[in-house]
Amino acid sequence: MASYPYVDLGTEIPPIPILPIEFWTPGFGGQLGIATQAILDTGSDCTLVPLDILMQVKAKAIDRALRVPVCGELVLAVPYAVGLKFDRHKISSGIVLGCEGSAIPFGRLHQR
Repeated sequence: MASYPYVDLGTEIPPIPILPIEFWTPGFGGQLGIATQAILDTGSDCTLVPLDILMQVKAKAIDRALRVPVCGELVLAVPYAVGLKFDRHKISSGIVLGCEGSAIPFGRLHQR
């Protein structure tokens, strides 16, 4: 297991670990991929990904929207199938939740 540096993102939240991550559409062999960074939240119940990233990799929604708790509020999120790579792990088809926003809280990941 790797360790990730804690990054100070501002005065309103404490420093948090950030990790590099790659997303792609399953079945395209990474051709439609994007590399970015994610907030590592080991206490999270799911992995939230901004919709604009999912649109860039042409991810496919796999179910209807649902409401999930984020920072004490319910937000609307849609399950998507994506491939992803982080640390030394490569998951060819995982399920993430797409939502509005700019940060990627990387938590529990569900494989398909």
